[in-house]
Amino acid sequence: DSLVMDTITVTADTSDGGSQTTSGSASIIIGSPPNKCFVLVGDNWPANFLANLQAAIVKITTDHPVYAAKVCAGGDIEIVYDPTPHTYWGFHFHLSGNDITLYSGGLGSQLNAEYILTHESAHHLNNINPALYIEYVHYAGVPEERPICSYDPDTLLEPEAFAEAAALYGSEKPFSCFVSGSFKGDYPFHWEFENTKVFH
Repeated sequence: DSLVMDTITVTADTSDGGSQTTSGSASIIIGSPPNKCFVLVGDNWPANFLANLQAAIVKITTDHPVYAAKVCAGGDIEIVYDPTPHTYWGFHFHLSGNDITLYSGGLGSQLNAEYILTHESAHHLNNINPALYIEYVHYAGVPEERPICSYDPDTLLEPEAFAEAAALYGSEKPFSCFVSGSFKGDYPFHWEFENTKVFH
């Protein structure tokens, strides 16, 4: 049971004397690698986006099995791709057949795909486990840490901060706005909540 992924990067000289680099990815699934409840819907996924998302799913379910189990407690999470250009990377609808919609911005790398899928699936978790969300809202120190700089000012809103904290903890995506250099250093109460209540 494996996900095999290959990426090719090409750098070419341009007519103006510069260079241009581009890359592409492809993946193949052998057997049934761990994907828990994440179900990709539709046949319009560009190959490189599909490869990055599939790798992100395997990473989330392998590295964070407790989180994946909590998110999957409500059944399958159907994920669709929308090629329409958007400034945001994804949206959680919580509908049958379209729980999460992802856009191109968040699928250009495995790390970005992991980040946005964790963010959007945390919105799903908010819907299926309202007790956990209420605990987050009232967790000591968390309200004073909002907004989270990686998604400011939207994370003034508690549901967005809940999802963003999960995405930052789970993906460990670095952001230049972190004064200490890390999510844990800048948002210790959010990190503690994710570490003790969501991911373990």
